[in-house]
Amino acid sequence: MKDDVAGLDDAELRKQAIYKLRAKRGFLTHLLTYVLINGFLTLIWAITGTGHFYWPIFFIGFWGVFLLLNAWTAFRRATFSEADIQKQMGKMRASS
Repeated sequence: MKDDVAGLDDAELRKQAIYKLRAKRGFLTHLLTYVLINGFLTLIWAITGTGHFYWPIFFIGFWGVFLLLNAWTAFRRATFSEADIQKQMGKMRASS
């Protein structure tokens, strides 16, 4: 983890930290909205008669894809460590 930030000055490190915190907060807001709205749609489906096709599945599935993409953006590592770079260089040398 220290290799990720070794060459960054404090201003750039602060900028990246703020970006990461905002991305995580944004994801949590997105997740809460997803659960509440899809719960509400499921409630509407249940009130109108559960014998019908479960139509909220389209909203849940389609929106769920974007929720997963948002989670990927919020929680993945934004930079590569020196160990990752050296490992990839070794693989590239071995394959050539």
